[in-house]
Amino acid sequence: MQVRVKLSSGPLIGYWQFCQEIARAVCPIDRNPKGIDCVWAKRYPSGVSSPYAGTDVPLPLDVADREALAKVLQKLPPLKYPMSEKDIASFIEAYVKLPSRPMWMPVLVTEETVLGAKIKRNQIVDRHLAAIREERKAGRLVPVDINHVPLEAVQIGAHLSRKDAIAYLERHGLAYDDEETAKSLEQGSLSGEAGHPALDVDPLALSEGASVVGRQRFSAAKKAEAVKRSNELQAAGEKNFRKRVAEEYGTTERSIYDWVREDEAMKETKPTLAIFLHGRKKK
Repeated sequence: MQVRVKLSSGPLIGYWQFCQEIARAVCPIDRNPKGIDCVWAKRYPSGVSSPYAGTDVPLPLDVADREALAKVLQKLPPLKYPMSEKDIASFIEAYVKLPSRPMWMPVLVTEETVLGAKIKRNQIVDRHLAAIREERKAGRLVPVDINHVPLEAVQIGAHLSRKDAIAYLERHGLAYDDEETAKSLEQGSLSGEAGHPALDVDPLALSEGASVVGRQRFSAAKKAEAVKRSNELQAAGEKNFRKRVAEEYGTTERSIYDWVREDEAMKETKPTLAIFLHGRKKK
């Protein structure tokens, strides 16, 4: 199965979130596996015909292993994680007694297995953080802040443009699922007009030559309207205010969240008229 990185919507992607999504795709963690997914490896006991016999080394399951295991699982106690030591012992005992089972022993998912996967995922995040910093030095990507201002380093608050993020994935041989593309295709399909832009894409942006993917899908005025609506519902105590606004404006909850954050950042950095006038009076 090909690894696919999920890209969030919006023109900018936080560099930390981006690395996290890569790690989730490369090292998925099922915290509540059932059935065959509870078996993550195999071991060859002493006395069987294998160079790994008696070494206690866990080996990954291949397709043939999974097929052989699937045939006998229905005859064994059900598997699910977490399992008590008693349930694990009962499963292994029943497995050993099966006459037509594989010669290897199944290695079940444990708390240590999940912890090891988390550690591996964190290591993947660290490696991609380092790789992104190296690519910035090489000039292959440009980190920016929430206002699209270029930054000298990949630091807290840094983002990647959608174009740079996709190019990075392609350079490293990683496929991706793009929420922007998926939503555009869905909207285009619903409109029944193949090859036409999605209905919720800002026509002004398209007329200015902007593409659907990786560009603003709504005008600044429409975004401001959605931000205002979100803030009003939140102040009124609406429980799922972000979801409601997303449905009203035909976008995602993530987009609403990003727009609110962008609006807050703009307010923090934009000088007020009062400050400007105050400075004029002093002269």
